Amino acid sequence: MDSVAEDAPPGQGFLSTSVVEWEQALHGFQTDTIAHTMLRLGIVLDRRSGALPKLLQTAPFRILGILGNGKQLYSWIHREDACRMILFALKDKRSDIYNSVAPHPEAQKVLTRNARKLLRGPYLLMPVPVFGLRLIFGEMADTILTNQNISAQKIMDAGFVFQFPDLEGALADLLKS
Repeated sequence: MDSVAEDAPPGQGFLSTSVVEWEQALHGFQTDTIAHTMLRLGIVLDRRSGALPKLLQTAPFRILGILGNGKQLYSWIHREDACRMILFALKDKRSDIYNSVAPHPEAQKVLTRNARKLLRGPYLLMPVPVFGLRLIFGEMADTILTNQNISAQKIMDAGFVFQFPDLEGALADLLKS
């Protein structure tokens, strides 16, 4: 599956519709005299908030979930790189759109297996079936089950350097004791 760059047409579903509507609303604020950079944030990984604590919420019970088949790619970014990218965009003063994701998306089950290794100790990897996710989350389950193979090449070509380009290093930083 090829990665999706900033100039690709929008996809289908909740996430794509949300991005299109958000960016259309922002176009009304654009002027020729003020730079307007848009960052399309991927899954921001942070130890205390966002997706990572949700993915690890069963860890105290020594259980970690493989969501659906676990093969869906997640385009993620470490919180530090997300913050640094915002500062980069402010300093860069170009009017452009950038994907705010790390350069190496990973499958959900790879994320879970890496977390299990870093958390140390015995953890049961338990499959969470698609129907259960749809029952709990409704259409929002698509955000968990859909491939998100997003390219970070454009921001790297603009000069941004990732502190955490790979998932294993990002999780090692976030899950350190």
